[in-house]
Amino acid sequence: MPGIDIIDLSDPLLHKREKGAIRLITHPQDQFPPDENEFWYLWTAKEAIFKAHRDLTMFNPKNIQVIITKSEDTLKFESGDIKGELKRIDDAIIAIADKELENVTYKILERKTDSESSEIRDEVVKHFQKEHNLDVKVESDGDGLPIISYHKLPLSFTHHARYMAFAYHSF
Repeated sequence: MPGIDIIDLSDPLLHKREKGAIRLITHPQDQFPPDENEFWYLWTAKEAIFKAHRDLTMFNPKNIQVIITKSEDTLKFESGDIKGELKRIDDAIIAIADKELENVTYKILERKTDSESSEIRDEVVKHFQKEHNLDVKVESDGDGLPIISYHKLPLSFTHHARYMAFAYHSF
């Protein structure tokens, strides 16, 4: 199952995190390169990993171990058998995670309405019509987690301030 998370760094309601705030979300075995946005890189990676597990427990970033590595201009991360990538796009940080990361398709969009939950679902439907010529619906599985009606394909989505995104396994 893919997991995705996005943070809009330009959100005026997003609190600036002081250097010491990282202790609020770190697991004792976390590893990450120092960066001015290390808090948000770590947060988005952990949120994407949590979503990839499709866990029904409450999200607690301190319980998720993450190793973030930087090579050239790429930030990658892993947590057990989950692999991921962190990307910086304009004022947003996005994390995509999965056991089979190479099979994940994702799309990032700018919000146009104040109804992000409905808007992201509508955008998923439009995407499948345009890219795959499929009429689909966004539904929920037995646990209330999002799936695409086509083959009950697991779906992950996220939204924050100006941005929203979704991810699914390519087929």
